[in-house]
Amino acid sequence: MQPFLHPRGDGSRIIGGKAAAPHSWPFIASIQMDGEHICGGFLVWPMWVMTAAHCLLNRSAALNEYVKLAHLPSPRVDLSPGTVCHVAGWGDISSSGDQPAELMETSTTIAKRSLCRTLWRGRVSTNIALPAPCPPAIPLREGDSGGPLVFNKKVYGIVSFSGKRCGDRRYPDIYTKVSNYIDWAHRIVQRQHHQKGQPKP
Repeated sequence: MQPFLHPRGDGSRIIGGKAAAPHSWPFIASIQMDGEHICGGFLVWPMWVMTAAHCLLNRSAALNEYVKLAHLPSPRVDLSPGTVCHVAGWGDISSSGDQPAELMETSTTIAKRSLCRTLWRGRVSTNIALPAPCPPAIPLREGDSGGPLVFNKKVYGIVSFSGKRCGDRRYPDIYTKVSNYIDWAHRIVQRQHHQKGQPKP
């Protein structure tokens, strides 16, 4: 699983948490199809949203007081187990598929990668591993996939996948490790702007 940087499926969902304060996540994006939310993402440049590989977006963003770029970590930086992070999204808020009327947010704690690798039977690599608690306190649900995992005002993870059953103690939520893709993201954005004769980000 790799992050997908797309010029402006079935994912994960947040159950629990609370409604986010208006404009408190100015870099978060709702990726929609036919007017319905399908995935989350976050703005890294006015024409670029970073999201999960199975999500799509094809529009530019107009930056203003309420729409801002996400802050990214330095390349190859890791978060230690026990670090408390925050995640937000518009995914289902119940097992029956109820959808929120507003952006929802919650906190989660980074678990040991080795433990989660064992529970996921090897599916957790160093590139895709920023595991949530084992068991997760507030599980992710459909529609949250692609959204940001934030620590200290920087996006360290992309909501990637979780167990088939919401809140399954055997399968902690997994986030793509953004810092492993910082150099790649810069190359993609700079190449696109160079081809169009625009200033580099």
